[in-house]
Amino acid sequence: MPPITDIFPNVDTLLQLEPEDIGPLILQSLNNVMPGQVLHRCNFVSSGFLGELPSYAGNRLREVQGALCEGWAWLEREGLLTLAPNDPSGNAYIISRRGQQLRTHTDFEAFKRGSLLGHRALEPLLAQKVVHLFIRGDYDTAVFQAFKEVEVRTREKANLPADKLGVDLMREAFNPERGILTNKALPKGEREACAHLFAGAIGLFKNPTSHRHVGSSADEAKELIFLANYLLRLVEGSPATP
Repeated sequence: MPPITDIFPNVDTLLQLEPEDIGPLILQSLNNVMPGQVLHRCNFVSSGFLGELPSYAGNRLREVQGALCEGWAWLEREGLLTLAPNDPSGNAYIISRRGQQLRTHTDFEAFKRGSLLGHRALEPLLAQKVVHLFIRGDYDTAVFQAFKEVEVRTREKANLPADKLGVDLMREAFNPERGILTNKALPKGEREACAHLFAGAIGLFKNPTSHRHVGSSADEAKELIFLANYLLRLVEGSPATP
């Protein structure tokens, strides 16, 4: 079993870390030293796997125990540690199948990016197009692909020719008077606003990726991908009447 000093060389470093930083370090060590073994939460949090925690922490034992509890709780929340089957105590854990796949810092960075995106809320086809790009940190390409999917689905739903592209495509499909995807039940002002919304989104977030960065940070890319996701839902819910 790994001594606590193999995971956190000194107390000050440990106490400066957030739970989402502590948890991966614990799991990475467990995966490298004791994969497949049953882990006891109380033993680890109270004294360390080798009983060395009190001497390691000194007069900061309670602080260290609290930080380790937070890191362990993060691993449970993310489904990386799970209760061991057939253990009545409720304190025995095993590393989950997902957790066993996370062995390096790079693995964890990819995992955290995927969690940040919250991709389970995306339309399945959109998730297929963008999640792998987002996870590897290719944010502007992920944004481009998201709005390209809006463009493709709009063209298909409106049954418009392949040479209808970008802003022109959106203006045609959602034309407030004759657009195939416009909702004639809405007031004219709202129909016009919908056309502006689609044309503006495609013009601002899809086309510029060819000559400047769009969605260059994880947070910005996430927001834009979910905007594209919402637009896709509008397309799917449009009446598509001739």
